Amino acid sequence: MKDLIQKILRKINTSMGPSHIKPEDFLLLWSSIREKEKYFSLQDQTWFEWQQKWSSLEKTFSNNFSMGSFLEVNKQLRSVTKVSFALENNSHFKISKNGSEIASTNLNSETMSEWKNSLLRGSNQYFNFWNKILKSRKLSLIGEDFEAADLNETKAIQWLKATFHVLEGALEKTKSNPDHMVTSHILLGQLPLQDDYILQLSCFNVEILCKLNMKNQQQLYVLAYDLKDQEKLTPEMAKNPVLKASIVYRKEELFQVIESFFDKLQKTSLGILGKLS
Repeated sequence: MKDLIQKILRKINTSMGPSHIKPEDFLLLWSSIREKEKYFSLQDQTWFEWQQKWSSLEKTFSNNFSMGSFLEVNKQLRSVTKVSFALENNSHFKISKNGSEIASTNLNSETMSEWKNSLLRGSNQYFNFWNKILKSRKLSLIGEDFEAADLNETKAIQWLKATFHVLEGALEKTKSNPDHMVTSHILLGQLPLQDDYILQLSCFNVEILCKLNMKNQQQLYVLAYDLKDQEKLTPEMAKNPVLKASIVYRKEELFQVIESFFDKLQKTSLGILGKLS
């Protein structure tokens, strides 16, 4: 009888569609999914993604983050699990797993608090992991070309600092100007069937892409693009980066510049959320 009941319950669970549930049940589901899937216990092949879009003029705010992991055996992808948490239109939360919505609820202070804590916890873990692998990298031998390489790396870091300074000014203006809109996106982690550890950060019209090969941690490749009026990087634009650099000696310094900017971007987003809640 017990086995029969379990079969019936499994059938119900697979056939039922997404449901709008009470805030307390939504928080319980959120916590249980996070615990079950161990999304905040970083594994080797996992990634973290966060996207936001804010428009005061339209009075809309959409913000979502997802954490995922995958199982790879002999370069064959066995399974991918991705859980997404999304806030839409300043009022509606939802949870999806592998693209299918599980449940949704209305905005409330407890759910908002869980949202902020999860976002901070997840991003901090992945940035800490980046720092860890950069510090444990193989030491590069300083050859005759050190001065030339160091000069190029210095220029790349200066370019990023100047660019982020301009973007920070634009972020400040969004707080008071109802005509301004923020769009941003960050992806950190090792994606399915890739050897590189990826950091992709976009804000307004700038997109930064960093790649670190986990098998040979000598060089951190950095590409930057001006998206102009495009929402996404096109194949044609990808051929013409505004910055292209190979960082060997100053990887940690360059990464700290990126991490510092993301911290300000995240605080701007959470500050807007605080006003909405």
